[in-house]
Amino acid sequence: MKSVSVPVVRLIALALLAHIALSWRLWYAGMERTFPLLPLWGKAHLPAELWGNTSVAVQRISEALLLGVWVFTLVLSLVWPNDRRLLLGSMLALLAFVVLDLNRLQPWTYFYLLTWGILFFERKNPSATLRLLVAGVYVWGGLHKLTPYFIEDNFPWFCEAFAWTKPLGQYPELGYAVAVGEILLGVGLMWERLRPFIRYLAVGFHAFIVLALSPLGLGWNAVVLPWNVAMAGMVWVLGAPSQTVRVGIWAGKFGRYGGGSLWWMRSRTSLVIVWLVWLSPAFNLIGWWPEAFSWKMYSNTQPEAGFYVWSEALLPSSWRPIWEQYAQEETGRLLFDDWAMAELHVPMFNHRHTQRQLALYLCENIEGACEAGLWRLEVKPWNRNGEHWEETPCSSLKVE
Repeated sequence: MKSVSVPVVRLIALALLAHIALSWRLWYAGMERTFPLLPLWGKAHLPAELWGNTSVAVQRISEALLLGVWVFTLVLSLVWPNDRRLLLGSMLALLAFVVLDLNRLQPWTYFYLLTWGILFFERKNPSATLRLLVAGVYVWGGLHKLTPYFIEDNFPWFCEAFAWTKPLGQYPELGYAVAVGEILLGVGLMWERLRPFIRYLAVGFHAFIVLALSPLGLGWNAVVLPWNVAMAGMVWVLGAPSQTVRVGIWAGKFGRYGGGSLWWMRSRTSLVIVWLVWLSPAFNLIGWWPEAFSWKMYSNTQPEAGFYVWSEALLPSSWRPIWEQYAQEETGRLLFDDWAMAELHVPMFNHRHTQRQLALYLCENIEGACEAGLWRLEVKPWNRNGEHWEETPCSSLKVE
């Protein structure tokens, strides 16, 4: 593998080890987990149901062994980052964990899978393809923030992190500047002459996010901190001066790729990245592409979902502690993200398929099929008045 692959492989391996530590129950379900597994296909179920009639001890040992093998592979990748077998093993292990529970398919795991895929399949110029990936994340991340939801809600909330930033939340113009600045990070990363400046700007950008979300600031969603560190590290590596010879009229503007500005059209791996990272997120605007794959980090434009029950008397006794702990008193609804964040330290995989999976799982324990069901809040990113609620009772979910 190319020299750039060594620091990138180590960055991703270290980040994933940190993610596992910060969201332990997401990867090692254990018997105490109440948030069910949401497999790629089939019904939602508790971890114990995955192993059938085996004893609790055997289940825990088996689960710990699976996780231990993957962690050991990641550790070995730190020592031998050029070993393609370890890279392939890490990818397959992560995919296996995702198939068993889609909640593990977070934006950062998707990003790491794409990064590993580039390093594994792109032989000629992984640096250029990695820049294409990272730039796409920045561009779409900024575009999704050019909405009232980020400007009016999440930007002021971020500013609450420190006393000296709190007054800044009163100026929406600064929120738009942050969104545009994130877009420009992506554009600048693709422009060779700007990369030396982009390296420092990206490190500063992610350093502020890490501080703002850390216990020193908001103390929220710590599981994304390793991704921010990894992104800053990748930009630092990928923004290093290129040694490749310029070819083509526009190569001087958009990088020394050894093939002009349309270098990516001759790389199958890069064409896949263009489709998955640059083009497909546009289909999210009409609901045809998953939220987690659209780089909507902290845009606050994702739809919400939960479970409603008209009378708590319908709840089985085993579910009442969960309802009392996570349900909203003012609405009487159990928001799936609140439950997942509290127990798994990550939001639920946001998709109609998984929302229906979880709702059906809860419906099986409810007697009144018409008095409980799936609740969804649909969001129109650029029109706050376009929000609308959807309630689908259990009786309808079961016949879909």
